Amino acid sequence: MKKGFRRILTALLCLTLLLSAAAVSLTASAAGGSMAATVWEDFSGYEVGTKVKLKQIECTEDEGFVRTVNTFGAIGGVNAMQFGYTSLRGYYSVPGDQGFKLNFNKPKPLAGIDAIMLYVKMPLSRADDLGNNWGKDGIAPMMYLGNETWVQIKGNRKISYLPINGSKWKTVDSMGLYIDLPSGFEGYVKIPVDYYKADNLTDDIRNHSVEYMIFQFGTMGGQSGSAYINAIYGVTSNTDSVMVRLNGDATPRFLLSGATLGDTVPQERLLEKAMKAEVLQDYSSYPVGYNLAANGMATIQNKPDATMTLSDSVGGFFHTPSVKLSAKTYGGFHDSDPFYDVRYPGLLDISDMKAFLFYVKCAAPHPQKPTCSAIRFNLHTSKDNVETWTLLGNSSILAMEKGTGVWKSYAAHGDGNGIVDLPVNFEGYILVEIGKMLTNPIAEDMEGRRLISSTFQFQAVGGECGDGYIGPLYMITEMEGKNNKIVTFDDCDVFSIATDSYATDNDLLNIGPVVGRTYDAFPLNTVETYPEIRAVTKDSAVIEWQPTEKAAQYRVDVYTEDTSTGTFAYLCTHSLLSKECALKLTGLTEGKNYYVVLVATDESGTELATYNHQTFSTREDSSEYHDERVTHTSTVPVEQPAAVNWTLIILLAAGAAVLIAAGIVLIVVSKKRKVRVKK
Repeated sequence: MKKGFRRILTALLCLTLLLSAAAVSLTASAAGGSMAATVWEDFSGYEVGTKVKLKQIECTEDEGFVRTVNTFGAIGGVNAMQFGYTSLRGYYSVPGDQGFKLNFNKPKPLAGIDAIMLYVKMPLSRADDLGNNWGKDGIAPMMYLGNETWVQIKGNRKISYLPINGSKWKTVDSMGLYIDLPSGFEGYVKIPVDYYKADNLTDDIRNHSVEYMIFQFGTMGGQSGSAYINAIYGVTSNTDSVMVRLNGDATPRFLLSGATLGDTVPQERLLEKAMKAEVLQDYSSYPVGYNLAANGMATIQNKPDATMTLSDSVGGFFHTPSVKLSAKTYGGFHDSDPFYDVRYPGLLDISDMKAFLFYVKCAAPHPQKPTCSAIRFNLHTSKDNVETWTLLGNSSILAMEKGTGVWKSYAAHGDGNGIVDLPVNFEGYILVEIGKMLTNPIAEDMEGRRLISSTFQFQAVGGECGDGYIGPLYMITEMEGKNNKIVTFDDCDVFSIATDSYATDNDLLNIGPVVGRTYDAFPLNTVETYPEIRAVTKDSAVIEWQPTEKAAQYRVDVYTEDTSTGTFAYLCTHSLLSKECALKLTGLTEGKNYYVVLVATDESGTELATYNHQTFSTREDSSEYHDERVTHTSTVPVEQPAAVNWTLIILLAAGAAVLIAAGIVLIVVSKKRKVRVKK
């Protein structure tokens, strides 16, 4: 009997341990695949603002210089090193031995090292500097192992790089020792040590140590500017994760923010719902005033007096520069029809692209069509050496006008030219799924496709119409089942498209206009349908409407008159959701005028149709109203409950139950033993 109880007790305790381990593993699994690395050089031994004249860092030409600057944000980096020349140099432009030698304080053993990782910021290349290498720049990191052994990357290799605001590692093919990166690139570059070879290296490279490194760059100096290195790392466990355990720390951190998994816990709901995005072009490495067209990063057609320069941000995440379109005289679809072609850095791989997202600020309308603004755009891509220009055709886009927080659908003209009319002086975001770009479609053939440029055309730019602006350009890589009002670039921070700032739980609520705020006018209707108001009493009313095709839910915005400001305005008092085509409003005030605006939306909250607004007045009526057709009654905005990790709760509860059972078994065994002793 004793053995039987012991076996039961042992089994219960083992089950408890297994359940506890499973629960713990839920919180640790995200960190399990993180990289591990050691900082080899953080440049903490140099004073910021001074030129480096020590033998520690040398340049191979008299006019080259090295200067210590503030860190760019590399994890574990203290300062950064600026490498520059007074005139244009580099292996792309002026052949020669232009390079920089970095001696380590003591040799860095390669034993146990899987890869070398750098945080770099590249110069700005120009088309006339690089010829066929337009849009990208290169770096060649070499290592000296002693005994006249210099190792460099041999053969064409897949090199990993992680741009700032990136959510995953990308790869680029090296051309021998040269790694081509996007012009102005900033972020991490990772090279497996097995890629390094030398003719006189006959054994495993991990049997050696690195005494110094030499860096060469494709183009630098002069107008292209300097190159920077913020930190150098030895990677001891190389994975595809964007998190790293640094210098033996058990807690993994995000490479690009330094945050831990614990820092993201409050944002778990947001991260789960957010679309995933990557930056295509945001000019974060370029100075305001930079002339894109003059430096080969943009082209203008059919408008000789037009310019494309960088200005302060007009919108977009991270507040990066915008492209300012200017001209002495106005021009657009109705006259010279100018083209503004924005080029992307290098040939970007867009295999995962599901949608195109960008920010735009239109100039004033053309005098010949003052009732609206208009835009046309394309994606210029290449695959298997075949170039394709893909346009909207007869499809539609979503546009979120600045300050509204609401996506609205706008259809292109019916002639297939892809021109979309927008509100006058439109400013805000435009979102279009790749599958909805119908002229020369590419949605079914994205694997291995590269992005070259995008051409924009407007109803008018320049002269009395003023300047137009093209903000940052992004690609959405995950959007199915996601909330299209929030986005994450790094799987850590979540941004609200409506505010260009960090998202909050309020961004998950589809409540339409802000309750308690006044508005000068109602939203313009997009269909000629009115909701029906019935059974009005002193404190309630029933609203009923005809369904909209493909609508998943309906938003009922209720307004009253607001005279507190001294002028007539509409005060939003309620914003309610209904999945049915009828809603009973309760809690109304007797003798008030109410105005109802009905909006049909899809599951993500994107507006499909706005009905004509309807008005009614509450009145004295003591009789109760009952209509079996109306099953949805509401007086307050609908909010979503907080997300609960039920799996974790169930596991912990099961573990607790097992412990209680084990305790009961112990008590029973103890009592039986006492009874036997008494006998």
